[in-house]
Amino acid sequence: VLLGLVVLGPLLSGGYLLLLDLPSGPHPGWSPLLPLPSDGLVIPNALVLNVLRPASFLSAELPAKFLIFLTILLAGAGMFRFLASTVGASTPAALAGGMFFAVNPWIYDRLLSGQLFLALAYAFLGWFLASLAAFTAGHRGALGRCCGWVVLIALVNVHVGGMAVMLLLAAIAVLPIRWRSRARLGALVVALLVAVNAFWLLPALFAGEGARI
Repeated sequence: VLLGLVVLGPLLSGGYLLLLDLPSGPHPGWSPLLPLPSDGLVIPNALVLNVLRPASFLSAELPAKFLIFLTILLAGAGMFRFLASTVGASTPAALAGGMFFAVNPWIYDRLLSGQLFLALAYAFLGWFLASLAAFTAGHRGALGRCCGWVVLIALVNVHVGGMAVMLLLAAIAVLPIRWRSRARLGALVVALLVAVNAFWLLPALFAGEGARI
């Protein structure tokens, strides 16, 4: 929390964040969940954008600044928890790992580029890795938690969601079970990712060339 507030502190003054890929302004619109002719294709993180939209009623500057704070908070806390509880690292080592996972040149470049949802999805990876480690250790219910994190991450950013799916598929591939059971689990995970993203995948697949641009 303290690290997030340190990063957020200079941004608490008034004004919009002028970042490369981040639209900013006083009247953000709703993101359509269906492909309307006036709006073009549905974007992958439309659901998350609409969840954040009510915050702009309080202040149009609030959502972007909140995302930056949330990214630092979740990235640091998630990696600290993973290193301390799952890996067994000492508290100082886990704190250092969490800090460098949350504040590093890659994150700085993503935030400066306005790719806030990519950075937020990255922040969930520490939490996902803890569930993935529990799954490979055979803990009951761990696969469900892994799939839950995959769904959440994919809704925030489909690219990081794909990374989480590949990690989960790699873990399934080395399970000490029959290859048919591994294949069924892998197919279930892929089907889950496709189903979660169907609201924008299907319109994109069947759109005409003009709508793809």
